[in-house]
Amino acid sequence: MEVIVLPRAPGAELCPRLTVSQLCRSGLISLWKERTDIDDSSTYARQLREQAQQRGAAG
Repeated sequence: MEVIVLPRAPGAELCPRLTVSQLCRSGLISLWKERTDIDDSSTYARQLREQAQQRGAAG
């Protein structure tokens, strides 16, 4: 099992939770839809996750 801990500075505020309706209106869904430089968004997202994991392992 792997656990990722994101430390938070004392007094730092948490991001508000979004309802499904708010999330749909936020613009986050289909964020990459119009990108012409990304052929496969699933592959692109996987590559970003892998890069982030490699940075985390190095530090």
